[in-house]
Formats: sequence, structure tokens, C-alpha cells
Amino acid sequence: MNNVCLKPSYLNKLGVCYYSNARKVPPPPQNEKQKKMREEFWKREQILESKVDYTQLTEIDKLIHEAHKTAVSDYHFTYDDPETGLKVITRLRHFLKGSCCGNACRHCVYDHENVDKERREKRIFNSAFWVDKHQVDEEDEDRKMSGEYNVSAADLDRFMEAILALVQETGLIIANAIGTQGNVEIDEKEENIGDGNASAILTETDLKVEKHLINGLKSKFPEHQFIGEESGGSGAELGNAPTWIIDPIDGTMNFVHANPLVCTSVGLTVNKKLVLGVVHCPLIDKTYTAIKGKGAFCNGKRIKTSKVKEMGKAMMIMELPVGANQDKKDIAVANLKYIMDNAHSVRCPGPAAMDIAWVAAGSADGYFHQGIHSWDMAGGTIIVKEAGGAVIDTSGGDFDLMSRGVIVAASQELALQISKFIQVYPSPRDQPTHVNPF
Repeated sequence: MNNVCLKPSYLNKLGVCYYSNARKVPPPPQNEKQKKMREEFWKREQILESKVDYTQLTEIDKLIHEAHKTAVSDYHFTYDDPETGLKVITRLRHFLKGSCCGNACRHCVYDHENVDKERREKRIFNSAFWVDKHQVDEEDEDRKMSGEYNVSAADLDRFMEAILALVQETGLIIANAIGTQGNVEIDEKEENIGDGNASAILTETDLKVEKHLINGLKSKFPEHQFIGEESGGSGAELGNAPTWIIDPIDGTMNFVHANPLVCTSVGLTVNKKLVLGVVHCPLIDKTYTAIKGKGAFCNGKRIKTSKVKEMGKAMMIMELPVGANQDKKDIAVANLKYIMDNAHSVRCPGPAAMDIAWVAAGSADGYFHQGIHSWDMAGGTIIVKEAGGAVIDTSGGDFDLMSRGVIVAASQELALQISKFIQVYPSPRDQPTHVNPF
């Protein structure tokens, strides 16, 4: 096989070359400028290497450091972390950035000069890793050995700031497309046809929004993982790494009919636990947010569930699966009949994430669905929990993010009442492993 050199401009400042085979050998410098940049890089690299204090590195840390040294010797921008298997950016790429990005990257060459002061004061930097100034406690050591991740309150604030900026941008994409031909269906999701028409459609805007969100987050947090509805997310196994679970347009059926009840749903998990959620409804100017332990908000104002405990006083929300197979339609009709006979009212707005967020805000009291996916639920369910509501499985047990079903309610009492009457249409899981995200 012939070697093929790909030369995007930003990759080629030092003559970096990616080959089609496993070995990636850089070509010699192609001009005097490249030669000088390489000399400058290696001068800095030698200085940084001289500062490494191996007494502060564990055995796995040393393996990681050796993997990094091998990568930069071949002018590679990333290497595979021996501990996690994730891609990690090398000092070479940071060198070409020209300044510290402020994200406290592992191999920063600028001494983390733009990292916030509080975070810097808690750790030291020895050119290989952040190292705690004080002895790591047993709990942190156990987490490290188990492959778990630690994120601080400051980290979560940064993550939230980043995703809020991005959903504002994608909200404009949605708003501009909903009144044009940009909302035309471009594909039919064969795997979802039996679930109903609303589950089976895909538009160009779905793809555009998801790409914008993922690319924006990757640029800020390159070691994070992603599960997206339109990028084959159902095949992705959720791990401990920070993972963004994204539904770019929840309510695609509403979207293709120019109905303003559409939203973007984003949830973030760390160690398989939800730590933040955002449900952004751009056409009705509502943004629901939550960070674990900090409460739930709509447009910056604190929200709480209604605390309704009885079905007879509850406004219920459910989905009517138009176009689904007959068994699923029969079950939906049976559930609707019970609600009509026993609840205070019932509504069917459409987008699952928005329906869930409405329960969090007290705009509805109960919601259930069997057949939706992790990306429909991840953003909204943590908002309900932080608003004081209940989130359980359709069986009445603990919520499982990968089970394809959920009950959310203003109170635990109402949630259990719902679990006792609903009939459930069985759906294949998103992934085999049970994930209780709370």
C-alpha cells in the first residue's frame, strides 16, 4: 500500500503527516520555517522533560508519560492513554496553539497560565501531569485505580457555560430552518419505524445541529466522549469518561410541520452518573438547566415541581404513537383511556425532553414513555431530580437510562401511581448494561 500524506494546513506547520498504515513517520522539514519551528519545539521539550519529577508519578503515570514521549518523537498530536484507551492531546499540539487554552490540559506547555487561580493553587505541574500538592486521600486513590473520573464544581460550571453557548447558536440554526425547506425530511430511520412516524424521521437540520454541538464541545474538551441520536448513538457503550448525550432536535415531527414545540436536549454523565442537563426550546424562548446538587432553573429562575401526589389532581403528558404497529397503538389507547377516566387533564405536546422539563417546572405533573432513548431522557431527568421530582422506571423500580422507558412525576407518590396503571410495550435496550444515573 502506498503511503498517503494528508495535509490540512493547521496540521502541517511542523510537517506533521498522517499515513494510511499504522506507522506514522513525519517527513523531513519542507522549508526553513518548518525547520526553525521544529528546533523551537524540541528546545522547549527538553526543558520540560528536565522538570519531570518521576517520584510523583505512579507506575501507570510513567507508562502514560512514555506513551506521550513516543508520540511527540513522531510529531503526533495525540496518543492512546494506556490507562483509559482515550485519545490525549500531546505537547506538540499545545505548542502550535500558541497559548494556554485555560482547560487545564494534561500536557500544557504554557504552565497552565490561563487556568483559574483557585484550581492552580490546589495542584502543581511537573510537565507530565497535574499533581496534588497534598497526599492523595484513599478515596481518590480508589477512584483512580477503578478508572473513575473526578470533576470539580468549577469543571461543571465550565461545562455548563460551554454547552449553553452552543445551544444558543444551534437555536438560531433551528429557528432559521423551521420556516424554510431546511426542515424537509431526508431519511427514514428503519430501526424506529415500528415505534411510530415521529420516531422514524430525520432532517438535514438534525444532522447540522448535532455536528455543531459535538464539534464545539470537542474543541473545548477533547477527551470527552459523545452519544448522539443522529451519529449512531444507540451502539455506543456508556463508560466512566465524561460523556455528552445529545438529541439535536427533539420533536422532529413538530419541526417538519413548523410547530414551535421543539427542543435540543443535552445531558452529561461522569462515571455513568448524570451531572448536568440542558433542554433548550429556542422557539418559545425557554432554557431549562440543572447541575447536580445546585437545583433546577428555567431561564435562570429557580423551578420546582408542583408536588401533586394524586392522579385526580394531575395534568398528565403522554405520547400518541401515530403510525406505530397495532400492538403499540392498542397499549397507548388503553393508557389514554385510563388517564381520561382518572386524571385531571392530559396533553400530548410531542418532544419527550420538553415534556420532562415541563414536569420539573410545574407546568405538568406526570409523564411516562416506553420506547424513547437515552438522548431523549438524559437532559431532562436530572432537571426533574434537581427540581424535587421523581424519576423511576416504567416498572416502578429504579430508573435505568438505557432501558428505553421512564416515568417522571411531581412527587414519588404520583410516580408510583402511574407505574401501577400503565401498560408497557417492550422495547430493545439502548445497551445491555444497567445504568442508574442518579
